[in-house]
Amino acid sequence: MSSSPSFLEPPPEHSGARTALAVGAIIALIAANIYLYVQVDHIRTDMAAVRSTVASLRDATQVNTASQSRHIDTLKQELDSTRNQAKSLSSQARAEATARAEELAKELQAEQAKAAEEISGVKQASEAASANLTAKIGDVSSDVGTVKTQLGSTQVELQKTVAQLKSV
Repeated sequence: MSSSPSFLEPPPEHSGARTALAVGAIIALIAANIYLYVQVDHIRTDMAAVRSTVASLRDATQVNTASQSRHIDTLKQELDSTRNQAKSLSSQARAEATARAEELAKELQAEQAKAAEEISGVKQASEAASANLTAKIGDVSSDVGTVKTQLGSTQVELQKTVAQLKSV
């Protein structure tokens, strides 16, 4: 029997710090995903609020426009009626009726201008809400880009760490 010394290869050492680093990188990736999900959820909530506001403004505009249209129609009818009466009256009465008709024409013009102003105001409010939403979406897109960049660098660092662990 020959006794030759046998040499057993020691098991590879696993460093606790490297494992902790790998676990930390995975936790960071999970945290980044949670952060992105929360941001998307906030954007959805903000979009719902903006849509609700725009719908409310649209409804208010429709009601106001309908009211203004009825009022304008009433003024037109009154104007036509007054003009017809002016034709049949004496010259003095005719002059008074014409003055009233001109007054009604001015009121009609003022009401039309008022309605146009209100419609313009609602349009501007809608455009401002849309611009605000676009800005918020841009901010989230920027945050997503930053997180993607950080995720990429974390993955590169993780790959380097894995390569270092394999080389040891």
